[in-house]
Amino acid sequence: LQEIVKEELNVKEYEVYDSLEVDYIGYRTLDKEITPELKLEGEMREVIRAIQEGRKKAGFNVEDRIVLGYTGKEDVFAVHQDEITREVLATEVSKGELSGAEYTNTVDIDGSTYTLWLKRA
Repeated sequence: LQEIVKEELNVKEYEVYDSLEVDYIGYRTLDKEITPELKLEGEMREVIRAIQEGRKKAGFNVEDRIVLGYTGKEDVFAVHQDEITREVLATEVSKGELSGAEYTNTVDIDGSTYTLWLKRA
């Protein structure tokens, strides 16, 4: 159940404090601090969402491997490129415009502009 609770609350971890009283609901506190790492992870998820949306708009099949070109905030790709690559089924990711792109989209994510180029691998 822990994984379901984390997913539903959209949190990375949580702690449960047990009580002996059956009807005791207890207090819940959430640490709402957005660390730079969490902010970057959120931006990574938005980049993945934008790429997946681009795949769909371009008419790619779910199983199609892609080549991805991008411009935008460097640290998102520097820190999370492996996860982005895996999630969007990319065989290659490179900075800059992609020659022969089948789909191009420019999106704003948390005040940063990304341009994404996609083509089938």
